[in-house]
Amino acid sequence: MSATVEPTLFDFVNGGSRIGRAISETPEQIESSLGVDIELDYDFQKVCVCGMGASAIAGDIFADFANETSSVPINVVRGVILPRWVSKDTLTLMTSYSGNTHETLELFRQAKERGCPMVTVCSGGELERLSTKYDVPNLNVPAGIQPRAALGHVLGLTGTVLDQLDVCPAVEELTRALPELKELRDSMMPNSGDNEAANLAESLFGTVPVIYGHPNMGASALRWKTQINENSKMLAFSGIMPEFNHNEIVGWIEGRPNMRCSPVVLYDANAPDTLRSIVDTSVDSLRDSGVEVHEVLVEGDGSLEKNLRSSLIGDFVSLYLAFLRKVDPEPVVSISSLKQRLGFGTRH
Repeated sequence: MSATVEPTLFDFVNGGSRIGRAISETPEQIESSLGVDIELDYDFQKVCVCGMGASAIAGDIFADFANETSSVPINVVRGVILPRWVSKDTLTLMTSYSGNTHETLELFRQAKERGCPMVTVCSGGELERLSTKYDVPNLNVPAGIQPRAALGHVLGLTGTVLDQLDVCPAVEELTRALPELKELRDSMMPNSGDNEAANLAESLFGTVPVIYGHPNMGASALRWKTQINENSKMLAFSGIMPEFNHNEIVGWIEGRPNMRCSPVVLYDANAPDTLRSIVDTSVDSLRDSGVEVHEVLVEGDGSLEKNLRSSLIGDFVSLYLAFLRKVDPEPVVSISSLKQRLGFGTRH
């Protein structure tokens, strides 16, 4: 990133923006939340994580992780209706940062009526009150942070629950990944030298980013999109490769988008040869048609570490984009206004 941007950007991330400070502390959030003590004794066959917006992203990350490590499926529900398959044999994990998310409270009511074993994660609000009333185990997230900047806390608490209930070895994997995550974070701080996140933000500035992840990194592709939406106040979209090859590639090559869209491919450094060949060919096809493709090589030993690393890169890209656009990443006026119209709370 240019020298004219660097000096004030350091303050933007470390002092001028609470979102920036919280995002830079993501590894420490995970570390502190993994130490929470909870004892659970539930019998179940499936896991349903219920949440909206940023509060559901941890569920997406662990769903990707469970696909490669667990015999117990994890599904994420965003909405106001529990699927029919959710029943007494389904652990329902309710995540709402504020504890006042209208949709999640509605799903809590339905899960209780069905007799589901439940655990809640929130910073207070109505969800904590209902958890106390119905003797549902509740884990508290520190208050006073924007939900999207508290991902580390929610990841640590959610991972603790899933690990203790033998769904997946989340605590071990999170703990193992922390040193590498801290090193990655340090490499993306302002004035850190060749900064991947800052350089990519400059390339994406003034465009509509479209983020594509490999199938095991669908969660982080979505995280990139939502962080750019909320922190950078920009339109962005996300998708999955190789599903891309069966639909969206036509629009990119033959449709000639009339707005400047920028595809960003989150590339799994250890992808199987078959997947690597498909993605490489797709990227080459885009470039041959004149589309500028940005690739982010994501290292890691498994989908959990890769999603963590990829998400952290996307978080910093969104901060640098906010800085370049001269917008405050914290307020989300459109969401607050809409929720006031609906009569809901203002946080996820």
